Amino acid sequence: MSSKTYFDEQSQEKLREIIEQFNSQGVEYMFLKGWEGLPQFTTGNDIDMFIKAEDFDQALSICDSHGLDRGITTHGRLKGIAELGFKAVTTHRDQAKQLVGEQNPSEIMKKLLYPSYNIKKENPEYKAKAGLHYRELKLDITNHLIYRQAMGENKQRVNPDVEQIFLENKMKINGFSVPNPPCELAHLICRGVFDYNYKDEGTFPDYYIDRCDELTEKIFKSEKYTVMLKTILNYLFFQASDLVYELVENGEYRQIRTELKQFSDY
Repeated sequence: MSSKTYFDEQSQEKLREIIEQFNSQGVEYMFLKGWEGLPQFTTGNDIDMFIKAEDFDQALSICDSHGLDRGITTHGRLKGIAELGFKAVTTHRDQAKQLVGEQNPSEIMKKLLYPSYNIKKENPEYKAKAGLHYRELKLDITNHLIYRQAMGENKQRVNPDVEQIFLENKMKINGFSVPNPPCELAHLICRGVFDYNYKDEGTFPDYYIDRCDELTEKIFKSEKYTVMLKTILNYLFFQASDLVYELVENGEYRQIRTELKQFSDY
């Protein structure tokens, strides 16, 4: 069963007001996950929101005007934890090598789970995530689709074509812009494999699996959705896309990272 965060009436109204202003001012956005119960609740602790890069600053300004606080976010806390972990690995290199076995750790990390499009730090459009808070409401908004790198310290942007597919195929449900099933499934897979699964095997959250199962049931009934999913996976996983597709088709989400580690061409 999924964990849920419920919002009080003030938080619900605040979310509606922000989205109404996004719509009226032409801010192009979409909720990436946890949107099914909005505005009453979300699955997990926060809501991922993707803002078109050109509209990102305007979206932040709107959120600021509605009193959302840019405090320490879940993303920020995770980054701090990752930095501590990185220091531990670099300080205690021998122990770290034992954890990954006799194989060369750096070579493993070069091959393992890198999203497909590297954004240079000097790119002015790259703003990563901004965490916004209002009472129980927590929004993690980003102007690009980004997922954790293999080492767990930084994040990388995916191929911009994936972002375009997401934006061109978003749906409007209950007044909110949300991804269609293939796009949402791809996001959950990347979150599970890259962000949740970067340290341990099989840590895909249970509510991710439940939602992935719901989405695949819809996707595999539609030729259009099936083709779109294959296209997105190809951008994300390169030559390993067929492998990932087969694992998704069989509902073996927790096996994706393990199988990718054994895939020589990835």
